[in-house]
Amino acid sequence: MSFSEKVTFSILQNKMMILISLCWMLSVVTDMVTSTDGALQLGMAEDSIDDMYFGCTDQMKNALQQKFSTELQNQDWNCKPITRLEKLKRFFKKHQLTDKQIQAICLYTGNTLYQGFNKQVREEGRTYGNSFPYHNLHFQLTSALQTLKRSSVGCETTYRRMKGEFDGRLNHKIRLGSFSSSSRSKTQTDFGHKTCLEINTCHGAFIKEHSKVPDEEEVLIPPYEMFTIKGIKKQAEVKDKDLSDCEKLFELESAGVHSNLNCRLVL
Repeated sequence: MSFSEKVTFSILQNKMMILISLCWMLSVVTDMVTSTDGALQLGMAEDSIDDMYFGCTDQMKNALQQKFSTELQNQDWNCKPITRLEKLKRFFKKHQLTDKQIQAICLYTGNTLYQGFNKQVREEGRTYGNSFPYHNLHFQLTSALQTLKRSSVGCETTYRRMKGEFDGRLNHKIRLGSFSSSSRSKTQTDFGHKTCLEINTCHGAFIKEHSKVPDEEEVLIPPYEMFTIKGIKKQAEVKDKDLSDCEKLFELESAGVHSNLNCRLVL
């Protein structure tokens, strides 16, 4: 190859690398896209730490002990006293939570941890297994929801209110991308009315018994549950009087699960 050909090839190679970088940046921006009016777009949240641990629960317990035990020193895993009644329930009933699962729900529903935790769960899929500081909490919270769900029947309708503005497209698949609080109550108005979600969830679990805020009637939805947007209503179109203050109402129907990181740490 002549000198001029080498120069030409080098220029083309550099241009190709720039093009690849731009395409990658565009894909990242698209997943957290903001519409022209400033609203956040509901999407598949592909950067989510969405491990379901399906098929690797025992391996993950071992990994937590061997690799991530120091995390426990930085979090209050004595958040809730375990009563004798709780231990009796566990003895006589199936699908009772372990001590760590109860503490995980208590930790999550307290005031100090959930915002930072959820931000990382929503955005930091690339750090999973490395600098992500909540492997224990993520596993125990996920397994708690799965255990509680096994003792309940079917799907249920819950509600989530938000102060931010969101957009979405009818019949598109989305995920909420973090552990997302919803309620059996329609009137938790302190959480906002700019955007409301009416959610048919088949994987969310009712956590009132172990929550720090039982009055919220919380059903916690895992990051891997997928939904179809079945309806989008403006305020004037909302007929339910308990939701009539909602400026926009999304009707979401469970569409199964989607996990990019299932068992990633152990398989």
